[in-house]
Amino acid sequence: MALAAMLMLKEERSAKVPTSAALPASEATAEPKDAGRKESAPAALMTTGASSLAFLAHRDAYLASRVLATDDFPALKPNSIKQATKTLELWAELMGDRPIAVITKVEARRFRILLRTLPAAYGKAVRAGPVSLEAEIQRARARQAEVDGRNASLAPDMEREADIALVGLRTVKRHFSALSAYWQWLANHGYAPEDANPFIGFSWPGVRKGRKGRDMWSEQDLRTLLTSPRFASGSERGSFWWITIIGMYSGMRVEEIARLRIRQDIRDLHGRLAFVVQEQLGVWSPKTEAGARIVPVHPVLLKLGFHDFVERRAAQGHQRLFYDLPPRGKEQSYGADFSREFSKYKAALGIGPGTVFHSFRHSVRTILTNAPADQFRDAWIDAFMGHSADEDADEGRPKRQSVGVTVYLKAVDMENLCKVVEAIRYPVEPTP
Repeated sequence: MALAAMLMLKEERSAKVPTSAALPASEATAEPKDAGRKESAPAALMTTGASSLAFLAHRDAYLASRVLATDDFPALKPNSIKQATKTLELWAELMGDRPIAVITKVEARRFRILLRTLPAAYGKAVRAGPVSLEAEIQRARARQAEVDGRNASLAPDMEREADIALVGLRTVKRHFSALSAYWQWLANHGYAPEDANPFIGFSWPGVRKGRKGRDMWSEQDLRTLLTSPRFASGSERGSFWWITIIGMYSGMRVEEIARLRIRQDIRDLHGRLAFVVQEQLGVWSPKTEAGARIVPVHPVLLKLGFHDFVERRAAQGHQRLFYDLPPRGKEQSYGADFSREFSKYKAALGIGPGTVFHSFRHSVRTILTNAPADQFRDAWIDAFMGHSADEDADEGRPKRQSVGVTVYLKAVDMENLCKVVEAIRYPVEPTP
C-alpha cells in the first residue's frame, strides 16, 4: 500500500498522521493558484485507454529520452537524471503508481505535504538495511517529540533546542519541476492531457522570490536557453528566435518587439540601424510617454544577420516584421502567442518561474547600472530604457528623477545611445 493511503488510514484512526496543520504556516496556507476550482478527473486524453494508464508506466522511456536533446527538451546531465529518477521513486513510494486519470491538484498537494514531513537528512544516514519513508517520517516525529519535551522543561530565559530539520520548499519545488517535465513528456506522447498538468500553479513562499517575482537571467539559465534545440547552431531563425535575441540585447518589452513594423519602426538614423518605439495611431502606444524612444540595434544582432532578416521579410511583402503573430484578446496583443510559447519552452528547459522574458529588461538595466560611472550618464540609460520620471511600478525603481530630466532625455543623441547599447554584454552569446 502506498504511504499516502496508509497515512490517510492512520489519520482516521489516531490523528497521528502529518497534516497541513503540522507544517509551517506559509506551507499550510500555500494553495495552488487554481485551488478554488472543483477537482475532477483530467479531460479526455488523446490516446484511447490512456486514462487508465499508470502514471509511471513510461518512466524508463522518459528517463532514457532525456539523455539526448530533442525538439521538446534539452539533454539532462547525469546528476539531473539521478535527481529525476529519485523524484519518480519518491512519488512511487509516497503515492503509489496511480492511473493518470486520478492524478489531480489534490493528489499533487498531498504529495507536497508528505514531502514536507520527511526529515531533511532522509536516506543519508547509514542503516543496517533499507528504511521505508514511512519509518523515516515516524522517526522524525518521535525525535521532534523528544526535542519538544526537553524544551518544555527549560526555564523561559534558556536557549531552546532547534527543531528537527524537514525537507525544505526549495527541494520540494525541484521535485515538482521534475514531475511537471515528466507530465509534459507524457502529454507530448499522447498519454496525458496537456492542459491538466497537476504539478504547476503552486506557490513557493520564499523560494527564488525576487523583485516583483522576477529574476535577472543567470549565466546558467542563459546558457541553458542558448544551447537548447531552438537556439543551437543550425536552428531555425524565425520570429521566436529573433524576438528572444532582440529582447536580450535591447531590454525592450515583448509587445514593443512584437509590434515592430519594417519601414516605420526599423530605420537607419545617422548611419546606424535602430528601433523606433512609437505610438501606432489608434491602435497602441508605448507604456509611458518616455517609452517612445530610439533603441540602436546592438552590434551582436547585426553580426547575427538581423539586417538581412529584415530585408528578407520586407522582400516577401510583409509590413510587420513578425507578421506570423496575430493580435489576441481585447488588448489586441501581438505578443500574446510568443509569450505563451516562450513561457512553456523555458519551463521545459528547467528554467524557474521567476526568470521570464521580462527578466531580460531587468538584466539589461542591471548591466547598464553596473557599468563604470564615467562610461555614460544615468540620463542616457533612462532614455534607452524608456523610463519616465515617476515610473517605478514596472521596474521597482525609486522615484528619483525630475520632470526636467525627463524632458532633457528626449534630446539625447544617437551617439550617446550607441554607447549605452554597446555596453550590454553577456558571459554567453547566441551562436552565430
